Amino acid sequence: MNGGYRVHTTVDSRFQRAAAEALREGLTRVENRQGYPHVPYAKRSRGSTDYLQGMVVALDPRNGDVLALVGGRDYQESQFNRAAIATRQPGSAIKPLLYAAAISDSIPANEIIPDTAVALTLDNGRVYRPENADGEYLGAITLREALTRSRNAVAVQLGQIVGIDSLAALSRRLGIETGMASYPSSAIGASEVRAIELVASYSAFADMGAVVQPRFIRRIDDLAGRTVHSPPTRAPEQAMDPRVAFIVRDMMRDVVERGTATTVRQFVPERVPVAGKTGTTNDNTDVWFVGLTPDVVAGVWLGFDKPKPIARGAAGGTLAAPIWGRMVGQWYEGREAGSWHVPDGLLTAELDRVTGALATPDTPPERRYTEYFLPGTEPGASILSPWNVFMWGPVGR
Repeated sequence: MNGGYRVHTTVDSRFQRAAAEALREGLTRVENRQGYPHVPYAKRSRGSTDYLQGMVVALDPRNGDVLALVGGRDYQESQFNRAAIATRQPGSAIKPLLYAAAISDSIPANEIIPDTAVALTLDNGRVYRPENADGEYLGAITLREALTRSRNAVAVQLGQIVGIDSLAALSRRLGIETGMASYPSSAIGASEVRAIELVASYSAFADMGAVVQPRFIRRIDDLAGRTVHSPPTRAPEQAMDPRVAFIVRDMMRDVVERGTATTVRQFVPERVPVAGKTGTTNDNTDVWFVGLTPDVVAGVWLGFDKPKPIARGAAGGTLAAPIWGRMVGQWYEGREAGSWHVPDGLLTAELDRVTGALATPDTPPERRYTEYFLPGTEPGASILSPWNVFMWGPVGR
């Protein structure tokens, strides 16, 4: 008896090839770095999987279609799907959700929170002291700059202001089902997530606050061509104020253009709008980059199945972001990029990037930038300053 089915998946074959190639080459480059302390994949023992692993997952932010998925380095040796099943700490890749909770709570992107040493006494009496990756503190800094430079001390303080429960509630609305511990360190990614859920949560930033659920299969046909199964298409669910999603995405664009993920622009042309966030966990055991364009949201993770430090100085911006940039840049070759639009109901002002205050005639050009505000969170000085009166008003579409 002959039988069988034809499965039509959502995978984009070009994107899948680009993802697999970029991950393979990126992992090899890490292993070839001077001082890499582990046995590389090329010299592994037969049957061993104790080598540097990685995963890639990419979605269409408009409908959740999985465009590419690479669950590990060598399917013949390990069929474990690290993209869909594994749970890992996201590190700073969770911060856009924290900042979205803050913006939703009427804390503007120009709010000053000091990047300084923090000591919090936990319920068990232990003292928690978060550190920045570079071991330095920058002093007074705006939320926008803190996200751009990924300052952990600021994020932990912001988590205390907003409340980890609020961050956990938002993460659930965005489709992260692994839960979030009520510890201050959850603000900087100590609670584990599944990669595909984290990536899907970023779809809200790409699509005006609407989040998608990942979809792998379009339909299944029998050999006669009859459709025997067609999974229902779930419409994106509004999980965030579109204005909040826009502001945080705009902040994440700074991460790529002048922050911890500038390596992305070595591979993705300027004509393609890009936003995203790096992530690096304690002891450099997990490194991430989750990024988005108007057409795709994708994530890259590197680490070991049994967590251990990858290498000294390992970071999402230097290890994961270049892999993301290579695959997305290749996918956009000969392809037009979409565009992002500003939602109604925002106010805008020209600010001083250093102080977070309204720019003055003495503010140097390189420090001037446009900031966006929910109504009621704009700088009060603008109302009192006659020469700024024409600066305010709804932003165009």
